[in-house]
Amino acid sequence: MVPQDMFQTRSHQPFAHGERKNAVYFNFPYYSVDETHITFPATYHVENLAEVKALSTTYAFYNLNHKSEGGTLVVTREFGMGGIAFQQKDYEDLRKFYSAVSTGDAEPLVLTTAK
Repeated sequence: MVPQDMFQTRSHQPFAHGERKNAVYFNFPYYSVDETHITFPATYHVENLAEVKALSTTYAFYNLNHKSEGGTLVVTREFGMGGIAFQQKDYEDLRKFYSAVSTGDAEPLVLTTAK
């Protein structure tokens, strides 16, 4: 099993707590795209690519795609946050969104060896 979130290992679910007493503010809206190419030895092949469902809200989106090209796996991760300020009442929705993103990022890649 190979983790797909190689570049997300230092990030964590920022809204892990169940309750929030204050509003949530981001400094600015942002968009990021990470494309990772992983080349495996010829004796390995991808057995399982977990399908991660794209997420979209009125304020953010997340998408994770996999594409196998011969002995290379291409993983593309898109994340966009358009919202800046969230009231306390919106915290649960924001928390659910980030929890789903963390779950999608943590999906492992399963490899097997050729016999």
